Amino acid sequence: MTAPVRIQPSGILWNPTLARYRDARTGRIVSTAQVRRAIDVSLDQYKALARSLAQQLRAGEISLRTWEAEMRVIVKDAQLLGAASAAGGWAQLDQRSLGRAGREIRDQYAFLDNFATEVMTGDQKLDGTLANRAIMYVEAARQGYENEREAVERAAGYAEEKSARHASDSCEGCVREEARGWVAIGELVPIGDRNCLTRCRCTIERRVSESQTQPRARRGPATQRQRDRELVG
Repeated sequence: MTAPVRIQPSGILWNPTLARYRDARTGRIVSTAQVRRAIDVSLDQYKALARSLAQQLRAGEISLRTWEAEMRVIVKDAQLLGAASAAGGWAQLDQRSLGRAGREIRDQYAFLDNFATEVMTGDQKLDGTLANRAIMYVEAARQGYENEREAVERAAGYAEEKSARHASDSCEGCVREEARGWVAIGELVPIGDRNCLTRCRCTIERRVSESQTQPRARRGPATQRQRDRELVG
């Protein structure tokens, strides 16, 4: 039903040492917010598919069994998109990354099975809430992306993180997490587990440590890696 979505535009390269994308033309690091916006554009395509399937089910054009099978494809593709984006591209998905993505997919499949059961029993009405709920399964790929990002960035040596809001309607949990500032990696409430759940538009910024993000004038001659770190910050 769907094909792998292109992750990296022409001229955008993956730097495995920094676990960051770099613009080959300017040499600048691509910001976390830019990457998330690109992912959200792709997720909007999957959300449109999920919405269309919900409409077909409501109209009696497809069976519940077909709807669930097609939703499984969307869920899997969206989660793999998130994982690949965090890992540096489809070619960077190694067994560890695929294993983490697989766990996310299995969890979503279990939720989806319950969703289908509720449709069958009538607990889930065939009204507008059907599409809204289906879309949340696509948006869960944001959480999968963030989980994979944390694993990749831990491996790259990042030690601190902070939450950044990008929407005017951020929930109470997102406001609270942003106010904490820089904390040790893993201490923030994960995106997807806050009040706004899968609809969260926040991003998490990470750095190696505070000392390595101080101005170069306070240190000795900067190495290329240190200069790269400053671009990330």
